[in-house]
Amino acid sequence: MNHRFLISKPQFFSTPLPGVLTTPVTPTQKGRIQFQGSFYPAQLFESSISHDLEPGTDVKVVGRIGIILLITR
Repeated sequence: MNHRFLISKPQFFSTPLPGVLTTPVTPTQKGRIQFQGSFYPAQLFESSISHDLEPGTDVKVVGRIGIILLITR
């Protein structure tokens, strides 16, 4: 088993990077994002965002947990 992506602790990037949502993301539901030419699962990092984010929304990728990207507006 490859344990490389089984990380449960967030790893943060030194600078936020741009991405675009391809499926909706809600405060309680993960979605998908296009990031650096590929597609990844994503979830909201900030709990202060209380509304759904729709496909096509520009977001900032601030880090990751395994292959799940942590995003914010």
